Amino acid sequence: MVSVGELVLSLCGHDKGDYFIVTEVADGFVTICDGKRRKIAKNKKKKIKHIRPMGLYTEIINKVPPYAVDANIRREIKRLIELI
Repeated sequence: MVSVGELVLSLCGHDKGDYFIVTEVADGFVTICDGKRRKIAKNKKKKIKHIRPMGLYTEIINKVPPYAVDANIRREIKRLIELI
């Protein structure tokens, strides 16, 4: 099961092989963003079967002000990838 704040790897599409943070989970879909190409304002909706959960989580989505979310998401993705 995937939850908000989890690091995931995209398995399909033009973003295949890229890492994202889950921002929302609903009805077999997740909303993801990476802070670069997919910012929080224009996040991506993907089917759950098209991502691989990495088992690493962050609470950054709920703890930072809205104007700083993208920069903090980029920083968190970089930090979590180093733990893999």
